[in-house]
Amino acid sequence: MTFPTTHSKRIDISDYNLPDEVILTKIKDGLLKEKAKDIIQNDNLISFRGGIFRFVRSTNILIPITYGEISLHHSTDEKTLNYSLNFSHLLVAVT
Repeated sequence: MTFPTTHSKRIDISDYNLPDEVILTKIKDGLLKEKAKDIIQNDNLISFRGGIFRFVRSTNILIPITYGEISLHHSTDEKTLNYSLNFSHLLVAVT
């Protein structure tokens, strides 16, 4: 079995009655708090870089994440956050 280098998931946030701008700002603030690099927002998509090559504490939750994308989507009856995380640096560090 090969080592998985990506993880993606879809989270239903329909119960949270917050404007899109507030949700996206909270996500960006959380990424800034964890010292993510290269945070870019294009409409409802936020991309960022984490990784082991940053000056952060060993408890930083973004260390195993090489890069990621978080997007906010709407349909008529549902609001979801989709995320995709890449862990390729972790694979290099382990081998």
